[in-house]
Amino acid sequence: MGQERRPTADRRPLQEQEQGPGARGQGLEEERSALEPGTWNLTPLPAVGGRRAVIQAELAWHEQEAHRRYSLDELLYDPPAFDAVVGPAIDFLAAAPGERVLDMGCGEGKETYALAERGLTVISTDLSHVQLARARERVRDALPDARAHFVQANAEELPFAAGAFRVIYGKAILHHLDLNLSLIHI
Repeated sequence: MGQERRPTADRRPLQEQEQGPGARGQGLEEERSALEPGTWNLTPLPAVGGRRAVIQAELAWHEQEAHRRYSLDELLYDPPAFDAVVGPAIDFLAAAPGERVLDMGCGEGKETYALAERGLTVISTDLSHVQLARARERVRDALPDARAHFVQANAEELPFAAGAFRVIYGKAILHHLDLNLSLIHI
């Protein structure tokens, strides 16, 4: 039996990935998002098979439609709505001040803010650069000195070295993932 080969990261937009290798070059060079300077676009090639269509649909929805839900999301999900859950969950992480924490699927950055507020170094990832821009703005406006970094990435193929994070936080992300693919990376 041959060894299973994991897909490699392709940091070109999905439309260009469809054109095949070399459409804009290959490799793992960082590429800045056109919408938000300082936000890394490291969207890897989605998982094999039907997952590609699922990832594309998820990305398209967030990039084009998420803004329509902002006022509803603020009403339903902004603090204090989940404070009774988020605070104890972050306490449970037992992260030391300054420790690097992965906020996987950060969305609009509410938990990125909560983690950074505790003095942690937060690496926040999300599939959507629109959501990352909101997260970055939220943290920058409220905590200008926070150590928070934003990476556009598919949580099923994170672009980080194995063991890069002792602490990984994610709220409302697991139902979006093929857990077998994600577990390879965390």
